[in-house]
Parts: sequence; C-alpha cells; structure tokens
Amino acid sequence: MTSTKELKNLLNCEFCHKQFDIPKILPCGNNICTKCIENKTIDPKLFRCVYCNQEHNIPNDPSDLITNFSVLNLIQAFNKNKKISFSDQIDN
Repeated sequence: MTSTKELKNLLNCEFCHKQFDIPKILPCGNNICTKCIENKTIDPKLFRCVYCNQEHNIPNDPSDLITNFSVLNLIQAFNKNKKISFSDQIDN
C-alpha cells in the first residue's frame, strides 16, 4: 500500500528532489523535471540516470524531450487536492 506521503514523494524529481514542474521522459523511460535541464542541474553530456544507471545525452532544450502527461496530470490532481477515492491509500 502506498500512503499519500509516499505518493507525494513519487511526484518528486530524483535529481533536484522537488516536485516535477513539467516531467520529461528520458530515453530510458524515467523522468526528469524541466528545471533540472534548464538550470543545468545535470551535465547533459555525462548524464547518468539515478533510477537505472544508464548514460544519456540530454538535449539543452527540454522541449526536445517528450512531456510525461500522465505524471503531470497526477501532479495537478494532487495539488488541487482532488479526492482520489482509494480510502486515502493506493494498492501497488
């Protein structure tokens, strides 16, 4: 079971540890926030995904990566305090 606090943590970027602004899909399928790319939090030429340890070349322009609209919609729903009725917990 995943608590609300754990769900909130899943909506955070593993690189800057803040909530995704606009989650972008990496070539490996994991996500990074647009701000990390724009603010050069990561080195785009020597980037290694913290989830799967794969190396990637990340474009300087975040718009070159696909937006993860599923995660973005979850964040927006979470932030609007929409009630997702799973008795405040979600089964894995």
